[in-house]
Amino acid sequence: AVGLGAFRAGRIKEIGLLHFVAECANMAVHVGVPLWHVPVGALEDPDAIVAGKPDHFLTWHVVSDGEEVLGLPRRQFAAQHDELRLAAGLGLHRLLENSVECLLLTYSRSREARERLRAERPDCVVTTNPFWFDEPGVVAEARKLGIPVLAMIPSWDNITTKGRMVFKYDGYLLWSEQARTELLHYYPDSRRRPISIVGASQFDVFAQDRFLESRESFCERHGLRPDQPYILYAIGSPHFIRGEHLGAIQLAERICAGDLGDVQMLVRPHPTKDNAELVQQFERFGPRVVVQAVASPGTPITARSQTESQVLDWVSTFRHCALVVNLSSAVGIDAALFDKPVVNLDYDPEPGQANQALIKDVNHLWSHFQPLAESGGLWLVKDGEEMVRAV
Repeated sequence: AVGLGAFRAGRIKEIGLLHFVAECANMAVHVGVPLWHVPVGALEDPDAIVAGKPDHFLTWHVVSDGEEVLGLPRRQFAAQHDELRLAAGLGLHRLLENSVECLLLTYSRSREARERLRAERPDCVVTTNPFWFDEPGVVAEARKLGIPVLAMIPSWDNITTKGRMVFKYDGYLLWSEQARTELLHYYPDSRRRPISIVGASQFDVFAQDRFLESRESFCERHGLRPDQPYILYAIGSPHFIRGEHLGAIQLAERICAGDLGDVQMLVRPHPTKDNAELVQQFERFGPRVVVQAVASPGTPITARSQTESQVLDWVSTFRHCALVVNLSSAVGIDAALFDKPVVNLDYDPEPGQANQALIKDVNHLWSHFQPLAESGGLWLVKDGEEMVRAV
């Protein structure tokens, strides 16, 4: 079995689950693991999986005796193009996914979920992130008890850039018609299920009075001057572009050199990836450049959730900034909700620009971001000089 894409690197917390699958199937299981963002539905369109840079796809080999080997780079995987096309033509990938789903339903991962669901017997379970590792463990227990489960797709890019959902759901809650089109294309079984377009519900807080905060209060809490504008530089996940923060350092150097006048910058790390690593790297730029604390360092991702004070920080950060700089992130939506200008990097700020081709693909080819990048609603900058000019 090739290219299942059911598990993502960094999410395989229980490698024993793969051992279990291998033992039950009495066969070697060869599971594709997208280390970065590999197009979902690769077996539907074999050309998609072999396009682009070869080092963005690795595979795990899990064999029945429990041995794990980090396997083929994508360049070698591309040699299996014809086999993938044949498998897709015969519908074998759907047979594989159905078989794996049945196997996973026999593997109990959450005793607590099983006991609570048996005791409470809810009419429905809603998973707010079916792509993460943990929530499907609860979904499986609900499925085994015959409880309907709805999947909320939490962001605009999840269907096309995340690992595949391993379970079929009784219904889906989506942001938009575009998401519906993608879901129906990449998950054909969803065509027989109810789909509701509910909007991006996490942004409701942007319009709620309880998250109104004065500029003076927000700036005081973050060590910013309320009488000066501040640039918000929002950094994405380090699992995407590890050196993305170097763009913020470039801008910080220019700010401290006085090239942008009397302006400040607030650097916002990714909320689930913030472990305060950036604080030391930006210390030399203080007090004009401040790194925002968006999470408690060392807290496991699975234990993180936004408190009301963190939501207030999130909303106020975008409400009071002068503009937003980022690299192909959903924060462009956050900025647009407050009508803030957006500067979007169209280049790799790392020395050597190892990910230049990937960034160009994200901005100009990927179905979730390309319409935004080419809408005229943000300024795509091709290098650090243009970034400063745009700001």
